[in-house]
Amino acid sequence: MSVVVLVRHGESLWNRRQLLTGWSDPPLSSEGRGQAGRAGARLGAEHVVVDRVYTSLLTRSMATASILLAAAGGRSVPVVADWRLNERHLGRLEGLTKAEVAETWGNEWRKRWRDDERAMPPPLDVDDPRHPRHDPRYRHVPVTQLPGGERRHDLAGRVLAFWHERVVPDVEARRNVLVVGHLGPLRVLARHARCPAGDDVPPAAWPNGVPRLCRLAHLPCCGPTARPVPEPR
Repeated sequence: MSVVVLVRHGESLWNRRQLLTGWSDPPLSSEGRGQAGRAGARLGAEHVVVDRVYTSLLTRSMATASILLAAAGGRSVPVVADWRLNERHLGRLEGLTKAEVAETWGNEWRKRWRDDERAMPPPLDVDDPRHPRHDPRYRHVPVTQLPGGERRHDLAGRVLAFWHERVVPDVEARRNVLVVGHLGPLRVLARHARCPAGDDVPPAAWPNGVPRLCRLAHLPCCGPTARPVPEPR
C-alpha cells in the first residue's frame, strides 16, 4: 500500500489580498511560510516518509515543498516540478478580485467561469507578455499546449495526464508520494483518487498547508481512505 499526500500550498501574497492568481507567480506570505512549516511538522510527527515530491512550476508551490521538507526532518527526497500541476489559467481575470470581475463582466459570467466545466475565461492574447509562451520556465512545453486561459475541463485533462504518467507508476512501485499543489488541481486528484475535498466541497474545506493522506491499495479501481493529519502533540 502506498500513501499519496496532497497539500495545498501556503498562503501567497495574492491570496492574502484576495486576488485571482492562476498562473501568476506571487511569493508566499509570512503566514504561508508558517503554514508550510507546520505541514512538515505534522508529517514528521506522524512519521510519514515520502519517496518522491511533485510540485507545480509556480513559486508558491515549490517554496511550500522546500519549507515543508525541511520541517519534516530534512531527508533528501527527489523533487519534480511539473507544469501540469499549475493552477487553472484564468486569463485576463488574474490579478483581479471577484468584485472587479463582476463589475467588468457581470456576476453571471463570474459564476459561469467559476462553475461551468466548459466556460472559458477571457484569454490572454499570445502576444501579451503575461502569456506563458514568453516565460522561459515553459520553454520545454510545446507552444500549442501553453494556455492563455483554461476551462475547468482543460485543467482536469492535464492534471489527470500527470496522475497517470507520474503518480500511478509510483503507487504501483509502492512509493509514497507528496503532491504540493493548488486548489484546482488538488481537487481533481482528490476526486479521481476518491479522497476527501472533492469537487463538491467548497474551497474552505481545503485550507492552505493542511496535508491529506490517501492510502492507495491498488490502481485504478482503488478504494482509498483519507484523513487530515492531526496536529502534533
